[in-house]
Amino acid sequence: MITLLAGRGACSPLAATAYPVGPASFSAVYQGDANFPASTSSTQTLTVLRAASSTSLTTTPVSAIYGSEQSSTLSVTVSRSTPVSRAER
Repeated sequence: MITLLAGRGACSPLAATAYPVGPASFSAVYQGDANFPASTSSTQTLTVLRAASSTSLTTTPVSAIYGSEQSSTLSVTVSRSTPVSRAER
């Protein structure tokens, strides 16, 4: 729920990381003042999607001699893409 105070028609941005993957419902509530009565908006749904990820594998050294005993290091990196949010006006 978003609470709107008298004289203010905006709110802080909502971080998608604050909600689990899946649908989240929102509504706005105006508490009213001396000139206008309290009111509540209809409910809107925002679907939070799972972030894309990428996986990379590197090995050191990058080559080995057949038949030799040699140590190798395998490194795995998993990263997520940077989320992008847009507010529709």
